Amino acid sequence: MPEERRRAARFETSLRLEIAEVLEHPRLVRANLSASGVFVEIDQDPGQLGMVRALQLTTEDRSVSVNLMGQVARIVSYDDLAQGRVIAGAAFEFLVQADSQRDAIERLLRAVADVRILHSPQAGIACRIDARLADRPGSATGAVVTRMALREIAIETTSPVGVGEQVRVEIRLPSQRTIDLSGRAMSSHRIKGDRYQVEVHLDSDQAPPAPERAAEKAAIDAGLDGVLSEVTSWREREHRQRSAHLSGELSQVPLTSLLSFLEMERVSGILEIDRDGQLARIFVRDGRLVDLEPRPESPAPWLESALQWKHGAFEFRFEKVDRSDTIQMPTSVLLVELARSQDETLRKR
Repeated sequence: MPEERRRAARFETSLRLEIAEVLEHPRLVRANLSASGVFVEIDQDPGQLGMVRALQLTTEDRSVSVNLMGQVARIVSYDDLAQGRVIAGAAFEFLVQADSQRDAIERLLRAVADVRILHSPQAGIACRIDARLADRPGSATGAVVTRMALREIAIETTSPVGVGEQVRVEIRLPSQRTIDLSGRAMSSHRIKGDRYQVEVHLDSDQAPPAPERAAEKAAIDAGLDGVLSEVTSWREREHRQRSAHLSGELSQVPLTSLLSFLEMERVSGILEIDRDGQLARIFVRDGRLVDLEPRPESPAPWLESALQWKHGAFEFRFEKVDRSDTIQMPTSVLLVELARSQDETLRKR
């Protein structure tokens, strides 16, 4: 994923955070949230890089909450002469196993963005939205909106704009909708090469003093839709980067959740589970279970039993898998069949 998009996708906020076996009770923390992950300021050790944790993220007002898996992607620490290594923060990459979780993350982002843009009108939210400067001499000039606030926007453009100059910006949203914003340039300076950073104070009729009235902030809402369309482009899996492995404990992350995630991401590799020194391997190709090791006489009973495991360490290594398909069933269908079999077994008891 390009560096610009990663920077654009982040929202500074405060969240109520729970991390299984790390923060068992909700704690309000400073966070940097994006559609693909979150950085949180915590002083507890989240575990080694690549470890998978069960997370719960909730807005400060408790209006929106999401539960999902997160992989430890980065740990920020410093050395203290008295205390030794001190943890200052951790970054988690989201491991999403269902579209409902994607939708929940988007609701969380919308709630965070809405609070920031309405209650911090000068700060606004960072973004990168294609636009153009209209009414320029000659043809319209391309531009990128880099920040949207209630009363002003920031743009990057190759066209010099003088301080005090009237500016009209046409924003093209991914939905093909276009919104027009106009205002006066409050500052303008060259940032690199032939590119300029321009701060535009919006005209009074586009920056109303009562942002709580939905009709009066329609342009901002439209801009927010554009921001979130960019933020949620993480659905394009081929642009995502991850570490060489995932690891964790089945007590935190059920095997069903792991298998669902692997199928949704269509990844290939070997899932190794260690239960009291006994190793089991599940081979996955393009998200689909293809083989087991040791190979049982019948895969279904073994998998049905494995889905009930409540403890054990797991590690998934991303690598090419050339095994023949001994399962002969898509993972999602297999999980449904196993769940149905378990229900029938319980009813017979």
